[in-house]
Amino acid sequence: MLTLYDRKPCIPIMISLLLLFCYLLCGCQIEPSSYSMNSLCEADGKSLPSDIIQIGENMYLIYYSEGIFLSQSKDGCNWIEISIPSKNKDEFMYSARFFETTHHQLGLVWSEKSIEKPDTSRFYISIYEDDEWSSPHLLFQREEIIHIRDAVMLDNGALLILWDEPHYVPQPSLGENAKGSGCDLTHRAYVLHNEVYIERVFEPESLTFCLMKGFGFIMENGNIWCIFHYEGEKPRFYRSRSEDGRVWETPEPFTDAMDGDQILITPHGEIGILVHNYYQGIAYLYTSSNWESWKKEVIFKTDDQMKGIILTTGEDNTIWGFVSTHPYRYYIRST
Repeated sequence: MLTLYDRKPCIPIMISLLLLFCYLLCGCQIEPSSYSMNSLCEADGKSLPSDIIQIGENMYLIYYSEGIFLSQSKDGCNWIEISIPSKNKDEFMYSARFFETTHHQLGLVWSEKSIEKPDTSRFYISIYEDDEWSSPHLLFQREEIIHIRDAVMLDNGALLILWDEPHYVPQPSLGENAKGSGCDLTHRAYVLHNEVYIERVFEPESLTFCLMKGFGFIMENGNIWCIFHYEGEKPRFYRSRSEDGRVWETPEPFTDAMDGDQILITPHGEIGILVHNYYQGIAYLYTSSNWESWKKEVIFKTDDQMKGIILTTGEDNTIWGFVSTHPYRYYIRST
């Protein structure tokens, strides 16, 4: 059974000890939840969407099931499938993200395998208007199979794209020309008209073995932040700041307390890191207003195992999204 999280009365001394223990252990504070989520309905499908967005009164989601599918809803419970801009969704289209255009339209950026070179990824863009997609426009291509993590359009129309791709190194023990991937590296692109600028977000300590995962771009107080997770000497979240999306400052770590599912800006303007516990069936939200002091809140609980959770901001300062359990998918919304 899915339940709305509610704090139960405790003896004051026990509360104080619990808060002290949590603060010493992970550098965070447990606070009364400001973002409790309520399950409103069982949504169609079982898999967790890979991306969700709301533009005006319309909600959109992307999910994978032997290809990429797009759906639209106005209430979060009743979804209808909409067309996709690619004709090759089943065999070639395998990674996609939504974004909102400067004219408040739905945009989609995705990657396709090249027919001529199956190990090559081509990036395309299309805009959804009047229930139709514009003709796909090729942006650029990479010589690896990539996974898009985020896309955002800036006020000047420039598109920022964040993705992960493997880095291959020679493996002489497996053969003269054998190569293997010792690293997953995160890259970002700045695309404006005919300008395409691509760079790694961070240079790892070693290209032999490392793990990097992009999380997304965050707009906060006039700054653009690029967020990624890197497992080097120890796992940490990193952030890099830019004013224009073209030139970025050197990344700096801001927390190593947890791995996460998602980074978002809350309706209160705080930075949020979403984390779920599979076996306990609990979703946590770490929030901060300064990137240093973090509050830990339980925002959702279920009696079942929680396979995943995804959230986004909606209208009227709400947060909505989906939680995936065994074997259902539920639409949830902040109370």
